[in-house]
Amino acid sequence: MSFSWASMWEMLWKNLANQIGPSGLFFPPYIISAVLIGVYWLSRTEKLTWRKSWSVAFSKQLWLASSWRQDLGLNLLNLVFFKFASRWLNILAFGGAFGLVYVKNSLPLVSTFPIFAEAILVTGLIMLAIDFASYWSHRILHIRAMWWIHSVHHGAEQLTPLTTHRQHPLEPIFLRGCRGAAAGLTLGILYRIFPNQTPIVTVAEMGVGFFIYMFTVHLHHFAIPVCFPRVLRWVLMSPHCHHLHHSTNPRHHGRNFGVIFSVWDRCFGTYHDEPVTRGELTFGHSASQSLANDRPQQRPASGSTISLPR
Repeated sequence: MSFSWASMWEMLWKNLANQIGPSGLFFPPYIISAVLIGVYWLSRTEKLTWRKSWSVAFSKQLWLASSWRQDLGLNLLNLVFFKFASRWLNILAFGGAFGLVYVKNSLPLVSTFPIFAEAILVTGLIMLAIDFASYWSHRILHIRAMWWIHSVHHGAEQLTPLTTHRQHPLEPIFLRGCRGAAAGLTLGILYRIFPNQTPIVTVAEMGVGFFIYMFTVHLHHFAIPVCFPRVLRWVLMSPHCHHLHHSTNPRHHGRNFGVIFSVWDRCFGTYHDEPVTRGELTFGHSASQSLANDRPQQRPASGSTISLPR
């Protein structure tokens, strides 16, 4: 097969263009919803006018900072040159894990089951499995041996939606490989149990879990520490909790590794929730973060007189 610069540029351009589609980071509804929620949060918590809230969300201090330019450069580097590697590893990991447990033409353990109920159950369990793998793969990136990879992401001194893909090229390969293996293993087991072998429920040709992730990940890395209502925080990872995860304060280290759900942090003792105001936290590297910090450094102070929004 002969090399062609034209075909290479066509492939790269197509890859970039896909990023404004539903499966891409820059799909307008994702960004618009994050901005609207952030601006609403500012107007509600700081009693700012909508005009003032907009000016805060799009301040030059934030969007022209060197940290944002670094985010942009790493985004382009990963999206143009390394996205294919992580995508293919995700597919290979999924197929390998699925093949380990699924036996073709084997009799299911459950002979009859409503197909609609099966689709909902399979979709939910796949979503939980992927998020469980995301929690542990993220936590593994915080141990001493892996921190040199993940420290690129935590080098951001300002949080913007582009910080999501501010990653060492090896990080998405590792993360997507873990998630693909979790999804393949879970689906293979479920197909051994249920008779219909239904596909998972999708939204815009994406799994429901990935769709929810794409709608929330911009808020997690938005400059405004939006705090979900208390009832949602019992299930979902609130954006302000991810801000705490990025904090340079040692008592916030080893906390809030969850991506979509907060239940894994609650189960494994890494969940931390406290009020966060705009500009209160500092981000970037700190001396203690250069060490293994996958475990909480110390218990958070108790008895705060500030209540989280309900």
